[in-house]
Amino acid sequence: MGLGIAYAGAENEQAIIFALMDRSEAELGEPLACLIPLSLGLLYLGK
Repeated sequence: MGLGIAYAGAENEQAIIFALMDRSEAELGEPLACLIPLSLGLLYLGK
């Protein structure tokens, strides 16, 4: 799933950053929320 988010955000990294910043603290505590920073890392690793 993290790779899918990275692929979808490849054209617009800022969309992923804004999605991360818009999350509440409760939403960031969910198990799948760790995939958002992972997708950013994968994007920057590919550059």
